[in-house]
Amino acid sequence: MTAVLLCYGVALVLAVVAAAYVFEALEFHRRYRLISLLPTSTISSLQEGLREIKGRIVPLSLLKAPLTQRPCVYHQFRVDAKYPGLRKKDVWKTINSGGEGVPFLVDDGSGRILVSPEGAVMEVEDEKLLSTDGYERATPEARLEILGRMGLSAAEEREALGRIRCGEILLAPGDMMYALGQVSKIADQPEDGLRPEGVKFVVRRAGLSEFVLSNRSERAVLEVLAERRSYNLLIAGICGVAVAVVLVFSLFISSVPGDPVEPLPDPLHGRR
Repeated sequence: MTAVLLCYGVALVLAVVAAAYVFEALEFHRRYRLISLLPTSTISSLQEGLREIKGRIVPLSLLKAPLTQRPCVYHQFRVDAKYPGLRKKDVWKTINSGGEGVPFLVDDGSGRILVSPEGAVMEVEDEKLLSTDGYERATPEARLEILGRMGLSAAEEREALGRIRCGEILLAPGDMMYALGQVSKIADQPEDGLRPEGVKFVVRRAGLSEFVLSNRSERAVLEVLAERRSYNLLIAGICGVAVAVVLVFSLFISSVPGDPVEPLPDPLHGRR
């Protein structure tokens, strides 16, 4: 009975994992369908509502990416460290991550629109990786400078055994920009104080509506979403097959009769 209950528990966990992957695959599919069906709007003839826009990034102000020190309007960074794992295998663990973005303009040749990147789903293709070897070859001063920009200290470097790699993604001035989000008119006195001259509309996240920003082409974004959808469905299918195997196995072991129990000997038997 214990083995059967254990099988049921394993099957339940696998079913939950499969359901989670299916749910995420459906989200990717919904986003894929939305992007593929929504036509691209020109900024000069823009109206309020959910719109798709393509153009080039025009900065209003600039940030500096912590790893490459490149000027940008948005960046995300990640710091991984290598730790000893089981069976003498090292494993990478993320020890710090973060990001920052500032509003910017997108110009499609017909006009400009303000973009507020807060809350966007970022599909950014450019990732600059500083490999472990590259980090280890850096001078101690350069290491400390890199770690400081990533929000880490030398003590955290020593804790990670000195095996660190860093990565970042960013949106830079002049990058191609694909934007899908809610377009609305800029108020006469906006709360953030941003009202660039000649710009009437802003695209941003509004409630639960879709908001995607990418420096990929629309076709490339669709390809990425299709790959993620297929991967999630594959994992969900594998988990589903595993659930079936576990349940069949539980039926098998529950149908196997147990060893017969021999009766206890009668203490009075054989007495004369």
